[in-house]
Amino acid sequence: MPPDQAPPHRLPDSGRASGGPPAGAGPRAEAGASPLPARLTPREREVLGLVAAGRSNAGIAAELVLSGSAVTKYVNAIFTKLDLRPDPSRNRRVQVVLAYLRETHSSAPPGRTAPER
Repeated sequence: MPPDQAPPHRLPDSGRASGGPPAGAGPRAEAGASPLPARLTPREREVLGLVAAGRSNAGIAAELVLSGSAVTKYVNAIFTKLDLRPDPSRNRRVQVVLAYLRETHSSAPPGRTAPER
């Protein structure tokens, strides 16, 4: 299946088509840093895809047959790897979804963009 047609809870394994860090990313996400999928483990990418699909931690735990604490650890690892620190003015879960959407949008084949909603 082409990366731009991956199921909504999966990240494509390709790198970013455009340079620059994901929105909300900190100093570790400088130009030349690894693309989003390369910085995350396969399980973290799977959890991120489910977060992006709007699943709660409990919903993710049920779908992946994990404990709630395991999902919390994966989500926190994603926050750490994307350098998203707690900030009362920003929702880290939303920031992670934006990074996911940017990654999946930029991995569309040349001449093709992700559909607008």
